[in-house]
Amino acid sequence: MQFSAVLLAAAAGLVSAQKFSLVAIRSGSDIQNDAITSDGKSLVLNGNTPTTYEVIGRSLYANGKPVQFGDNATIVATDGQASKDIIVNGDNHLYVPNFDFTACPNGKNGYDIVNNQFCKSGGLGFAARAVFEGGSSSAAAPTSSSAASHAASSAAASASHAASSAAASKASSAVAAPKSEAAAGAHATAGAIVSQINDGQIQAPHSTGPAQAPKASAPPAQANGAATLGVSAVAGAVAVAMLF
Repeated sequence: MQFSAVLLAAAAGLVSAQKFSLVAIRSGSDIQNDAITSDGKSLVLNGNTPTTYEVIGRSLYANGKPVQFGDNATIVATDGQASKDIIVNGDNHLYVPNFDFTACPNGKNGYDIVNNQFCKSGGLGFAARAVFEGGSSSAAAPTSSSAASHAASSAAASASHAASSAAASKASSAVAAPKSEAAAGAHATAGAIVSQINDGQIQAPHSTGPAQAPKASAPPAQANGAATLGVSAVAGAVAVAMLF
C-alpha cells in the first residue's frame, strides 16, 4: 500500500512539471491549428503574447497565472479562484468540466474564446489540444488520470505476482511430503526377502528383523525305541548271571 502511494505521488509530480501550448482543432475551418494564447485578461485565438500552460493541482495556469472558466476563460488573481478538475486527457485534449470551447466572432476579424451557450451566432466549437514542449505526446507525458492508473496497475501486478509465488511454494511443499513417504515405503518393500520354501510355495518373512537359528528337533521316534531295547537286553543278561 505504501509503495502504491509513492508511485502515485511520483506520477502526480511528473504531470505537474509538464508545460505545453494550446492549439484549436476544428477540421475544415479557418481556426484549425490556431494558437490559443493569453492577452493578460482572458484566453483568445491568435493573440500576440506567446503563452505556456501548466496543469497544477488540477487547475490551469497560463504563463503562471490561474485561469477561471465561466462565460469565457478569464485570467484571475488568486489560486483559489481558478477552476478545478482540469486535465489533459489521453488524446492530449484539455478537458474543462462544464465548458465547451467555442470560437465566437468578436467583430474585429477575430474570435474570442467563450463557453458555447454564450455565443449568440457564428460560433465554432473546437477542441483545445495540448502540444507539450519538446514535441512529447501523451505516451511520454501522461495525464494525472492515466499516470495514476498505470502506477496502481503496476503495484497490483507486483502484489499478485508475490501472492502467486507464495501459493506455488506452499503447494510444492505439500506435494513433496507424500512423495517422500511413498519413496520410503517403496524402499522398505524392496528390502523384503524370501526366507523359506516349503511344499513348493515361496513364503516371505513376517518381519524384516534378522533371521533366527532353527531350533533343535526332537530325536526320531525310532531312535528312542532302539535305545529302550538295548537297555532291556542288558538288564536281562545281568539277571541270568545272578542265577548261577
